[in-house]
Amino acid sequence: MTTLQQPTTTGRLEGALEKSRGILPAEAVLTRPSLDKYLVNCLSLERRIGACLVATTKQQVVDIGEIAGKFKIPLYPISGGPNGGHTA
Repeated sequence: MTTLQQPTTTGRLEGALEKSRGILPAEAVLTRPSLDKYLVNCLSLERRIGACLVATTKQQVVDIGEIAGKFKIPLYPISGGPNGGHTA
């Protein structure tokens, strides 16, 4: 799972999400209010997350990385494993 950090330009995020919807099923591209559980973290940090993309294959992860690079959007990967509260 990867979150797309909110860029300074909303148009870049929208462009990246449009491309992401072409490689992921609709339920794997999360935007508000579905993001609320990803905003909680064990460090009490405030996060600006624009979207969450749930990849299930290696190729989807590669494609997400390429899309993020093209639109200059930083990625923040989140593990789905049990690692002491560092995941959503």
